[in-house]
Amino acid sequence: MRFTVHIRCQQTAPLKNKVSREPETVLILESGHLALSTGPVRTPDGRHVANYSSVWRKNADGQWKIVFDKGYPECPKPAAE
Repeated sequence: MRFTVHIRCQQTAPLKNKVSREPETVLILESGHLALSTGPVRTPDGRHVANYSSVWRKNADGQWKIVFDKGYPECPKPAAE
């Protein structure tokens, strides 16, 4: 899956690239009608720049559609003192 994203982390400039999402965790309710996927967002060169969470709903025709999608930056960890 590819999409365009604008990412800000503290005082860094926005990142405007095509990025890819890699699902690391997918959870599906027992009913089989709702699911959650989460994982990293990576730039074309493989840098991990953000994470995402998506909630999916299975329609009557069996197709999965995103009903909520949230991205959040992967900020650098503070240096140890």
